[in-house]
Amino acid sequence: MSHHVFSHLKREKSLIGLDRTKIGEKGITLSGGQRQRICLARAAYNRSAEIVLLDDPLSAVDAHVGHHLLHNCILTGPLSKRTRVLVTHHLDVLPRADLVLVLDRGEGNQGRIIQHGTYAVRILDYQSQRVKPIWV
Repeated sequence: MSHHVFSHLKREKSLIGLDRTKIGEKGITLSGGQRQRICLARAAYNRSAEIVLLDDPLSAVDAHVGHHLLHNCILTGPLSKRTRVLVTHHLDVLPRADLVLVLDRGEGNQGRIIQHGTYAVRILDYQSQRVKPIWV
């Protein structure tokens, strides 16, 4: 498990403690990508968590690292047997999701679900002109 989670972290000399690296006021200064990889590794090691909330973990990493993290940690690997709630702007991930929720802000800046369903059903609806998915 640690090979997949830490393979990119191990290349960085500044992260001596890897998953134990302090993040915060008394920790070292980390890039956004470094922070995200450490948090993802911590989530992978926390085996007691049945539900994992992932707030755009691919946003601050390059495409190669993002692909590696998605395929070797989130979709398969240490997080694959858990319920994962993934918030993302990466539309290429949608076909692999069990359920897609599209959120928007309504009146009073309140968040709301404006579309939901599987990616396949939403695309079929779009192709039959029943409804246009916002993410297309």
